[in-house]
Amino acid sequence: MRFTGRVAMVMALAITTALAQATSPASPAAGPLPNPSRFPSSRWGASPAAQVRSGGVQNPMSLHQRVEQMQGTVANMHAVLKKMHAKIAAVKTKDALVQANLQMWELMVGQLDKQLEELKMAETAHEQLEARRAAMYKQADEKAEKAAQAAQAAQAAQAAEAAKSAQSAATPDPQNTAGQPPAAPATSAPQK
Repeated sequence: MRFTGRVAMVMALAITTALAQATSPASPAAGPLPNPSRFPSSRWGASPAAQVRSGGVQNPMSLHQRVEQMQGTVANMHAVLKKMHAKIAAVKTKDALVQANLQMWELMVGQLDKQLEELKMAETAHEQLEARRAAMYKQADEKAEKAAQAAQAAQAAQAAEAAKSAQSAATPDPQNTAGQPPAAPATSAPQK
């Protein structure tokens, strides 16, 4: 039983190593890595040399890319499991180690299937959230545009009213046809 536990641990380690290498940020085409002692490490991101080499700060993988990558991994795992079933059926062995290995692979693939479904649900929820967010932004933009149009209409009406009052102030008084200013009221001078 200790041997099957070791096999399970080795298989799990091999799978996680393969997945880690598949998602490794360093690519062999990038060239040799610089001496890390030459560049101070940044607490919040990659070292300056890594940022320069990659053309800036790298964005994390999108949820859609993660789903696609997980689907590829699960498909590969299903293919390996299918081959294992075919090999065991051809040999018709009842070896406990082979059966334990097969069960371990079935459990791993089952777990990956669950994780893939959860990731797909998260992607769907994220897409719905983004659609709602975009609709809210569109609605806010439309509301702001209507408010701006209403403000412009009010400003135009105010300008027209000001022009109308300025024009009425510039026109002569119909009672004063001579065009002279109205006479000032007579005041009595104080007597001494």
